[in-house]
Amino acid sequence: MAKRNINDTPEERAAMRQLLGINSSEVSHDRIRELLDKQLAKYWPDSDAGTTARIAEVFPSCAIVEWDGDQYRMPYSVEDGAVKTSKPEKVATKYVPASELGAARAALMSEVAEYQEAHRCPAAIALQEVTRLHPELWENYSKLVMRAV
Repeated sequence: MAKRNINDTPEERAAMRQLLGINSSEVSHDRIRELLDKQLAKYWPDSDAGTTARIAEVFPSCAIVEWDGDQYRMPYSVEDGAVKTSKPEKVATKYVPASELGAARAALMSEVAEYQEAHRCPAAIALQEVTRLHPELWENYSKLVMRAV
């Protein structure tokens, strides 16, 4: 008999979400990445040369996609358990003084640490909540990390 993992059925997943206090309309980060991955073909069909788009990073409101040696920022939103994407834009890496990046990162991570301690939750949850509650902290940091071409 094959060994079964917990949460193999929709009912088990729903029960686990309820036990953890997760709203039924919330979507996990893994599921968001999976849904974003399915959206790639809409913007980047596989080429004859075998070039395939891949998600390099996922942020709270956008994903960075690598395709054919370039990077693209693909905005997305999650509504009713579905991921809706917007037209991707080509981006490039911008080099900034470490002091600027460090200050923006420190401000963001200070809030994350404070939230994590106050709510006794994992860092990933704290980061998600801080970026929702204080979007300006994330925007300040991400503007220094990425710049649209």
